[in-house]
Amino acid sequence: MGAQPADADIRALPVGRAFFADERGVVMRTTWHLDRGFLNLSIWRDNLCVSTFQLAVADTARLVGFLVDGLGEATSMLVGGQDTASERRMAAAPPPPPPQLSLAEGARDLAVKACAATRVGLGRLEARLRRRS
Repeated sequence: MGAQPADADIRALPVGRAFFADERGVVMRTTWHLDRGFLNLSIWRDNLCVSTFQLAVADTARLVGFLVDGLGEATSMLVGGQDTASERRMAAAPPPPPPQLSLAEGARDLAVKACAATRVGLGRLEARLRRRS
């Protein structure tokens, strides 16, 4: 008979996982570990994990907000910063007080805003590209 495997702490692979690669071939793997209360961000080079960061679940909404804001800014820059009158009025108005949302509601709200901002920005970019051609 073959050798018995050593006792080990065996865990199921997490369900929520995404991979992102840059132009150098460096990969960032993101994995939810909700049972342990964090999102793990790991950097991989040549199939070797070289660094990890454990982002607390409570901080993920702030990270998503940062990314959404940056995406909105990048989209605005791509279309030449052409704001509509409606957007200028909204930007000048004081923001309403933030509602008390649960973490899940806050993350969902940020995702909806990100999708809407991206659609608007991409629509502007598409219109600008059509005018050039």
